[in-house]
Amino acid sequence: MNISVIADHSTVTGFRLAGVNKGFEAEDGKDALPILKELFKDKEAGLIIITEKLYEELDEEIKRLTEKRVTPMIVAIPDSKGFFDERIDPIRALVKKAVGIEIKY
Repeated sequence: MNISVIADHSTVTGFRLAGVNKGFEAEDGKDALPILKELFKDKEAGLIIITEKLYEELDEEIKRLTEKRVTPMIVAIPDSKGFFDERIDPIRALVKKAVGIEIKY
């Protein structure tokens, strides 16, 4: 399974330095959507890391793509500007969907 990242230039560079070789630069949802769709066609894609900004812009499309699939898993991370306020944690939502148990902390 491959790990991919879709993010701004700085974030992609950081992940490349950490060993993630599938990095795709996108500044907005319009740039990221075709990349995301291609990654969903890749049977080796296991994890897609995407910035919160892009996740928010592509929220409906991500829901459609992940509705009936377990992989690839999509994880939203903050960009250089930090976390979004009061957003739903995608990991909690995935666990609730997969296991039927809500994680509270």
